[in-house]
Amino acid sequence: MTLSHDIIVEFFRSNRALSQNALEKESEITHGSLPKALSDNRKINNDHLRRLSTVLEKYGYKEMIREKTKKKLRFQIKKEGT
Repeated sequence: MTLSHDIIVEFFRSNRALSQNALEKESEITHGSLPKALSDNRKINNDHLRRLSTVLEKYGYKEMIREKTKKKLRFQIKKEGT
C-alpha cells in the first residue's frame, strides 16, 4: 500500500502529538501544506507524498499500514469462510 492523502489524514488523526510544521520542514515541503490538506480536505500532491513517506517511516506509518492490511486480510478470510 502506498502513501495516500487518506492515509496521511488517518495517520495525523491517530498521532496528534506530531508537529505538522516540523514534518513539513523535515520533508522539505511547502509550509502550510499539511494543515491545509488536513483541515480543508485538499489533496496532497504526489511530490509531497513521496517526500513525506520517507519522513513518516520514522514515526510508524508503515506499521499502521501493516496493521490495516492484516485486518483486511482477516476480514476477507472470515468472509470467504462463511
